[in-house]
Amino acid sequence: MGYQPGSPAAPPPATTQPEERSWALSFKGGALLPGSMYVEIADETFDTEMGGLFMARIEGYVGPKVSVGAQAMLAYPTLNVSGVGDYDLSLANFAPVLIAHFGSDAFQISPGIALGYQTIDSDNLDSKVEGFSPGAFVDLSFPLSKVLRGSGEVGFISHPSGGNEDTEVTFGPIFYLAAGISFG
Repeated sequence: MGYQPGSPAAPPPATTQPEERSWALSFKGGALLPGSMYVEIADETFDTEMGGLFMARIEGYVGPKVSVGAQAMLAYPTLNVSGVGDYDLSLANFAPVLIAHFGSDAFQISPGIALGYQTIDSDNLDSKVEGFSPGAFVDLSFPLSKVLRGSGEVGFISHPSGGNEDTEVTFGPIFYLAAGISFG
């Protein structure tokens, strides 16, 4: 039985449009990479060592490829103070974010910016350091299920202005790496 004229062709496979995401909630862990911080009262720049980093972000989609939201980041670097020793720091960063999304459901690249408020604390400080913290990031994500995505992120935080009642503390970009999951 070969080809028979007039037999119907098989219908094309069904295609489905990816569902539009309206929100996302992500959790990531990683490392704040080594960098340096300038302390005005000492008129010196001190090196920081790598430390753990944890972050959470919630975002709402305001268009098919754009979302806005908020993120919180906690990091624990060590500051090497020459002649004194190491200071374990606790850094907390809270920021609104603006994110663009490119790619398909299978693989997405999402660059974003964060303009936040940052505090730095240590048992060795008399008072917290506070200031403005602009940053940027690129998130790479892929689906794990219909509502769950795996992701990796590279980005930076900075502290161009701020301090406490004793001194100004500033630093340029310090990079971080993080990986985690996103719901939504």
